[in-house]
Amino acid sequence: MFGCGALYTNPDLRFPNLDKVLPLPPARLPMWDGKKESLINAAKAVVPAPAAPPKPTSSPASQRTGRAHISEGWTLPDKPQIDVREQYEYTSAPETGYYLAQLMRPSTDRHHAWDAEQVPMHYRARESFDRTRPGLKDEDGRIVFHYLGLAVPIPKPVAFDDHPLVARSIARHVDVPEPIQRCKGHKTCPATGIWAAQVPDGQPLALVFNQWYRQAYVMEGQKFPDPKAQHLDIETRDVTWSWLGQANDQRSEDVVYLRVDGPAATTADDEADGDAEANKLMSARPGQRIPLGELVATGHTCPQTGWWECVDKGKVQGDRRQFFRSGELMPDAVVLGKPTTWERLKGEQPLYMTETMWKLVEQLPPQAPTAPAKDA
Repeated sequence: MFGCGALYTNPDLRFPNLDKVLPLPPARLPMWDGKKESLINAAKAVVPAPAAPPKPTSSPASQRTGRAHISEGWTLPDKPQIDVREQYEYTSAPETGYYLAQLMRPSTDRHHAWDAEQVPMHYRARESFDRTRPGLKDEDGRIVFHYLGLAVPIPKPVAFDDHPLVARSIARHVDVPEPIQRCKGHKTCPATGIWAAQVPDGQPLALVFNQWYRQAYVMEGQKFPDPKAQHLDIETRDVTWSWLGQANDQRSEDVVYLRVDGPAATTADDEADGDAEANKLMSARPGQRIPLGELVATGHTCPQTGWWECVDKGKVQGDRRQFFRSGELMPDAVVLGKPTTWERLKGEQPLYMTETMWKLVEQLPPQAPTAPAKDA
């Protein structure tokens, strides 16, 4: 089933954009290229992509010819590799490399202009320096050649590291539109796309709510998700949503269209690896029984009345196995943390709320008898 193997491989995965990838019926399923990885990546949280490194530009030295030419991608060092004393014009180069000719005692504007026009010239060891003195007269004085060193490769632009969450394969990069559009949670959504939620640091539940996966795919004109639906005592007007763009709005010519009003389109590869059965499940209508082992993320609607089990490791408050009715929102898991020595002495138990995936482990018949009472 969708995400099951991925979650067991990487239990840190969260799918805040699952509603866009696998919307509940009767909504139409989006376009799909037939690859499981595409579904998993589309459902992941998103983070801003790093800025692309600047493209190198052609240097003026690479456009020169003769001795003044420096190959593209190469440049002269800030400091010569070895120290070489200044050389007079009637001598020869003691070391191979680039030399810059300059007047020994410039005293006029013309002298300074001549110095500024000079470019590094390449000479081999024991090769005589140029003695033609173009543009100079005898009374302008002597020329000395300054050793600048051998050409070195231009360092490649620093490759921007992936975001830590992307490196862990639990998020993906997107190009976030600039400037970032923001909207308060009690207003209607002004643009379709992925929205990230945050509350002020001073809010009592800020540490619980302000998480990297607190995202949702919201359609224009719809209401933003209400934190209270996830059992968080936060008013919608206290939440600021930031638009991260249409990260899941993909268009291509070779996509596979999945439909809810007929058999799901599949490819030969889909049938070979069992994806046809997954497509059939994604097209299930309300009232159809969901197979055991189905996974549903926190904040999504429970599709089947029955017993569901939290897939996160660790101790869960109450029980890992909990009863939910069809139509209820799947809650966060309250995980029992490891108490510190001081907490043990005081008899306190630290609790942490986290989004999770719930797995269906037992179904109830359509005419279920008395359902288990919910805890107050």
